[in-house]
Formats: sequence, C-alpha cells, structure tokens
Amino acid sequence: MHGVNSSVVTSFPRRRLPHQLRMSVLTVGCVAVLTGCGSTSEAQGEAESSDVVVTTDGPRVAATSPAPIAKGWFETVGDNTGGAQMTYLRLSDGWHVGTANERLPRPALSLAKLFIADYVFQHGNDEEIAAAVEMIETSNDDIADELYVTFPKAIDATAKRYQLQSTKGDSRWGYSLTSTYDVVRFIAIKLQDDPASPIIDAMRHSAPYAADGYRQNFGTANVAGVIGTKWGWSNDRDYHASVSFGEDFVVAASQPGGPADLTKLVTTQIQRIDEMEPR
Repeated sequence: MHGVNSSVVTSFPRRRLPHQLRMSVLTVGCVAVLTGCGSTSEAQGEAESSDVVVTTDGPRVAATSPAPIAKGWFETVGDNTGGAQMTYLRLSDGWHVGTANERLPRPALSLAKLFIADYVFQHGNDEEIAAAVEMIETSNDDIADELYVTFPKAIDATAKRYQLQSTKGDSRWGYSLTSTYDVVRFIAIKLQDDPASPIIDAMRHSAPYAADGYRQNFGTANVAGVIGTKWGWSNDRDYHASVSFGEDFVVAASQPGGPADLTKLVTTQIQRIDEMEPR
C-alpha cells in the first residue's frame, strides 16, 4: 500500500506562491506581492489567499520554530487535499517560496517512510536499520508494514521531534498525513544537522524502479541539480508526491493526478521560481 486510495527542532523563512500553485501562478498580474513579515493570521490562517507572503527569519531551519498553524486542520483534511501543493527552500540563505496551502495536511503517501526510517535509525537494531534503508531506496511497502508494526509511534514521534505540525500518523502508515512544508523542513534539518544520515544517503541512491515495479523518475526529481529524491503515490496511481534535495535546496510537491502531472507542475513552477529568486 502506497497510501490512501483516491497519500528537535525548529520556521524557515517563507515565501508563498499563489493558492494551490495553479499552473499559471506566477504570471504577471496574477498575484499581489506583500513584502515583509506577514502576521500569523495572514500567513497561516488564510489558506485560501492568493498572496505571496515573504518572511525573513534567517537561513537556519534548525535554529527556529515554525509559527503555529490554524486549529482544526486535521479535522478538515478531507476538504483540503485537492489542487497542487509545493514548497521550495534555498539552504544557503533561507529564501523560500510555497503555495498558500503548503502547510495543510495532505496524504503523506510513501513520504511517510522518511519519518518511519528516522525513528528506526534511532531505536532499531542493525537488521531493522538496514531494512529502513532499503525501504527508502526502493519504497518497499512490505518493509514499511513490518517496521510500522514494530514502531507504531514512529511517525508521530518524528513529527514531534522536528516540529512537523501538519504531520500525523495513522494506524496504517499509508494513511498518515503531512505537508510539503513539513517534508521540506524535515529534509533541510537533516541536511543541516545530520548530513551523514542514512536517510540522506538512501535518497541519493534511490532505485530507478520501486519494489512494486513503479518507475521512480517523476516530480521534483526533474529539477536541475537534484542529488536525492523520495517519491510517493497512491494505490490507484491518482495522487503523487515527491521531495528532492540538491547542494543548496530542498523542494517538495504533491497533487492529485499522475506522475506526468506532478512533473509538469514542478517543471513549470521551478522556471517561475528561478525568475523571481533573488541572486
């Protein structure tokens, strides 16, 4: 099972793209740009806003705490899973853009395996640690099932440790929730504070095909300069997600649709992000 059938520490500076990153999001005249630090109510409570919000908290993800998200998001998650969600973070200076809905909980799909693995690397034995590495490289569902039975609190414990406020476990790992914001935050912290983590190494050595034969080559993996990626997809292949990192960035995207749809979203929006990125 790769997710639902239709999937220590501390806010990084945040720029938001228009709501749900509609394919034309950054065309001239589509959005109002707000410069400066938005209030919590503006930045977090107005998930339907099409504004671009700029904050400047500093580059170190692990040195800051994310602003609280609006209450009740988990209770309304069923209404918030449509459309695209995307987050991009430049590590060297903390420059960041993301959709206005980037912190809304979404199906975690197999990105939840990153959170399971992090817990296993702390608490598992050698055999379990080796299995966790294979789970990430090949997105092996059977391994995830076994590890989650042994460590049923792994996702929630990882969410608490890294202050992933939109991440929540379920009795079945494939029904867990997260957001692109949380996934980017998690990987950025690993790169900053634990670059030798087996998670980072496993993402660097991800297999061309998953254990179930699915091709792992879509979404954020197509961004120039990507070094490592983890992918996720729903059982019926109509919901896809991915997170990737390069030498100086982390990017994640999630949306309903097929792998080509996610790739098109990422490719289109990365071009626009490049145009607005400060040099």
